[in-house]
Amino acid sequence: MITSDDSSVKPGMTANVEIEVANKENVVTIPIEAVLRRKPKDLPEEFVESYRQQQEQTEAATSQHLDEYIKLVYCMVDGLARPRPC
Repeated sequence: MITSDDSSVKPGMTANVEIEVANKENVVTIPIEAVLRRKPKDLPEEFVESYRQQQEQTEAATSQHLDEYIKLVYCMVDGLARPRPC
């Protein structure tokens, strides 16, 4: 609800807004379009094992389970694209 006396605001008007719910400094950000979802069977075995170990550590605190898909991004390492979990 707008409580302004601004005469340019009329009933029935719409607006697009952005609400910042968190703010972190000194972090790397990537476009959401760069985040991929892949089935574990389609990823290198060592990546999936490392991901599962990380999930096990956080599962105790969050009581979540391993998803059917893994969210990841590809990063260039030594000239090769390597998956990294999100």
